[in-house]
Amino acid sequence: MRFKEFYLTEMAKPKDEHRGLWYHGTNKEGYEGIKVDGYLIPRKDVTEKTKSRMAPQHNKVYMTSDVSEGIQYAFFRSSSDKDNNGQKYGYLVVIDGKELEDIHPDEDIVADIIPLYVNKFNNSWLRNLAKQKAPKSLEKYDRYGDYAYGTALGKLLMKYLSDEQKYELIQYGKKIAHTGSIKVKEIWKLSLTKFNLEKEAGKDLTNYRNFGHIVWERT
Repeated sequence: MRFKEFYLTEMAKPKDEHRGLWYHGTNKEGYEGIKVDGYLIPRKDVTEKTKSRMAPQHNKVYMTSDVSEGIQYAFFRSSSDKDNNGQKYGYLVVIDGKELEDIHPDEDIVADIIPLYVNKFNNSWLRNLAKQKAPKSLEKYDRYGDYAYGTALGKLLMKYLSDEQKYELIQYGKKIAHTGSIKVKEIWKLSLTKFNLEKEAGKDLTNYRNFGHIVWERT
């Protein structure tokens, strides 16, 4: 592998601003797997040859610095999980940013900001990169607007992004794809019923301690 290629794809080291807490939403099955050895682990069924447009990046685990988004993922992925009383729960995985080693932007960020109609983010440099490196994929996304084309395009562009471009995308989207397994700090079980009660009361929905309880923590 050439040094330039290695640098662009493997050397995005976390900065001080990435050393806070990160969150990953999962379901009961995911929770059971994580608590076995205390690590968030990349999906083993995804390889470098996996072609599915919505498949995650190979050997990556995903997390967000936006706790509200982490909570949304937890409830979304646990939509069919219920306790013995029929109450729905989700699981929020908390990661200490000090454990981060190699980070990439979540490809969803690219899918969110690369469309022509986006004006909240100056995406001209990103569109120019796509025109140079993946013009057919960009044309498909522009034409059909299918989000799956956007995430596929995001994955294609990862190897062409400089570190500073990666940092810019992460700062905007608040989501990362971390290379390899990462140690988990703690896991919270969140009650959807209690969450809705907090919402009705107009309380802070990011304070998961109000509608959840810790079910696993590293000792």
